[in-house]
Amino acid sequence: MTPLEAVVALVAAFAACVQTAVGMGFALVLSPVLLVAAPPRPAILILTVLGLTVNVLTLLRGRHRLQVAWDEVGPILLAALPGSVGGLLVLRALSKPTIEAVVGLMVVALALARLASIDPAVSGPVKPARLAVGALAGVLSTASGINGPPLAIWLSQRRLPATAIRDSLAVIFLGTGLITTLTLLPGIASTHLPWSLAGLALVAVLAGQHVGHHIHLRAGAEQLRRALSLIILLTGIVALLSGLGVL
Repeated sequence: MTPLEAVVALVAAFAACVQTAVGMGFALVLSPVLLVAAPPRPAILILTVLGLTVNVLTLLRGRHRLQVAWDEVGPILLAALPGSVGGLLVLRALSKPTIEAVVGLMVVALALARLASIDPAVSGPVKPARLAVGALAGVLSTASGINGPPLAIWLSQRRLPATAIRDSLAVIFLGTGLITTLTLLPGIASTHLPWSLAGLALVAVLAGQHVGHHIHLRAGAEQLRRALSLIILLTGIVALLSGLGVL
């Protein structure tokens, strides 16, 4: 095991722990290190497969107490499909740094509002708003790769329990991850995968997911809410800095 592989393993375990405990943050934590350790295409493939693994294990571990808000998840996934096509159009019209900077500013503002407890429940017509969130998530997924914050914020404002937010996000990320995997399939044959790195990261993810599951069960609702808000804020800051060329 090389020092770089050891770092990837430690970060992968931490990323899986964070994702399982609060519902998001896996790609945010792991992707920067993985992109240093491997070329972009195999790194993205490994990241996608590991992300699918985390979400599947989260749902399997909680199968006896699984709390998925299907009335939220179904319409969101349905609206995300055309939204992903719209994201391609946005990406053609605007540069990726511009998109990242705008999204980063929006996410940071929303996260700060959440941390300041300015987090009112959603009122008014819910169905159109739910579809709009799904479409926005689809747009952001293909335009910037940052689709977690609007989903997490929406589910939180629906006053869902922390476990319902985590499990619902896991289902949504599982669906979008499968779409990404199918997109990557044609190029797998020509992609040289660093199998030792991928195997080591997988073992680390399994360990991290196990720890994150127990943290989720033992943490209080307010602790999980604050942790999710911090992850959303960090996502926005990273996107903003990337858009400004700092990262």
